[in-house]
Amino acid sequence: MDAEPTMVQLALRAAPEADVRVAALPELPFGDGQFDAVVANFVLNHVGRPKLALAELRRVVRPNGWIALTIWAAPPAPGQALLGRAIQAAGAVRPAHLPAGLAPEDDFPRDESGLTGLMHAAGLREAVCETLRWDHRADAVEWWSGPAAGVAFGGQIVQSQTPGIRAEIKRHFDLFSAEFADEAGVLTLPHAALLARARH
Repeated sequence: MDAEPTMVQLALRAAPEADVRVAALPELPFGDGQFDAVVANFVLNHVGRPKLALAELRRVVRPNGWIALTIWAAPPAPGQALLGRAIQAAGAVRPAHLPAGLAPEDDFPRDESGLTGLMHAAGLREAVCETLRWDHRADAVEWWSGPAAGVAFGGQIVQSQTPGIRAEIKRHFDLFSAEFADEAGVLTLPHAALLARARH
């Protein structure tokens, strides 16, 4: 399941026999207790009401079934903060059409205790969480190509700026990238994410 039709098309091309659907939380087109396990890979980062979304994931899992989640940790690891640092240093302003963040009643700490607390609050049992850390390697041109094309929240911020501010973001991005670059110009970008599981 994915909210983006083009992602569903890609999945069906890779696995034509799979049941892949366009749908979005917090309303899933499945019956109560329909699945033995549900995996939400970097989904709760992108929904406006993560508590409601998690309750919906719980609804479609059978009693004693499992839910597994990944989300980005916060504060972000240094490699993940690279673009945000460049945006801030350039003086970019978040456009009004992009959401400012979650309402306080819907937010939760993006750490191990925060994610397990969210799962317990949703009525899940045996919640455990660990922090995964790794280095992502890419050259600076490749890493910049996503935000330059407007990918994800950071990319939307970049795209919404004036040409002058976009140039300043890119200048700072190049400057800060040097902190992570080896002799060949390949960036080693530390990343961190949370991996959690719990039982219905």
